[in-house]
Amino acid sequence: MAEADIISGLLNWLEDHLDLPLRLDNVAAKSGYSKWYLQRMFRYVAGRPLGAYTRARRLSQAAVALRISGRSISDIALQYHFDSQQTFSRTFKKQFGITPGVYRQSADWSSNGLCLPIHMEAITWPQPDFIILIYGTAMPLLGLIRRPEPDIELFSLSQKEETFPDCIVRCHYFIPIRQ
Repeated sequence: MAEADIISGLLNWLEDHLDLPLRLDNVAAKSGYSKWYLQRMFRYVAGRPLGAYTRARRLSQAAVALRISGRSISDIALQYHFDSQQTFSRTFKKQFGITPGVYRQSADWSSNGLCLPIHMEAITWPQPDFIILIYGTAMPLLGLIRRPEPDIELFSLSQKEETFPDCIVRCHYFIPIRQ
């Protein structure tokens, strides 16, 4: 468990410092372990080598920057500490299967090749609130809303009503149910 906590803290630190020059000596000093032991522990806990994970995360951040900004490919390559645009393009193509220029110009934004950050802490999902909406006499709908305090409410809306209650406006999904 202590190793997982150490790697979890290191992963959070890495995410905050992807656009800074990261040398293995600096990362090892941050963790307080030797380079050899840190790499071994990282691979055991995270399932992939530290260097490969860092490179994949930098490339993923660069891919997002390519799609949402108009900055040049060489500027993005330098921001994420690749030696040159050629090195960046070659590494990018290995991970994504296409060059950065083609990735930027493609009509769809595929998630293939993106490396998402590893989060070691437990995720607590909010409890959904279910409500049943009956609009007029036609079809009842089952909806999912998000609100701080969980409760179940039943609404009977007539066709004369012009506005919906506040909680209905925040409903995200509706599916018809049969009675």
